[in-house]
Amino acid sequence: MGSAYTSIANDASALYWNPAGISDLEKYQAMFTYTNLFNDIDINLNYFALVIPAEDLGSFGISVTALDYGDMDVTTEYYPEGTGEKFSAASYAFGVSYAKTLTEWFSAGLTVKYITEEIFNSSANGFAFDAGTLFKTPFYGIKFAVMISNYGMN
Repeated sequence: MGSAYTSIANDASALYWNPAGISDLEKYQAMFTYTNLFNDIDINLNYFALVIPAEDLGSFGISVTALDYGDMDVTTEYYPEGTGEKFSAASYAFGVSYAKTLTEWFSAGLTVKYITEEIFNSSANGFAFDAGTLFKTPFYGIKFAVMISNYGMN
């Protein structure tokens, strides 16, 4: 399906796929996912999203994505099996979103993210944004969506 989910996400998960998808929500929604990517390696992906509809003002949301690689052995040319030291790596993205239905058929949404990554003694951070639109055609459930994801600067 490629990125087709950007046109059908209409719950709290839309903060990940297309923030315009939260524009029609009428009740608070929250979601949390935990994924252990590999059983024998301690890599975890967690995602949290909360959407707060504000009637005529639009909908607001917050999201947190956390990717944790767990502890890894420090290896060198002389100690390929490990030096006995450990290090870790992780990536985090904190987002604030807003979406609004502009016409009966058209919605737009924006997410601003603060992204930080850490590995061993190094770290980096920056800002990015996601911008999405959603067009609902008058034809049997056909929708069109456009999404720019993780457009950023550091």
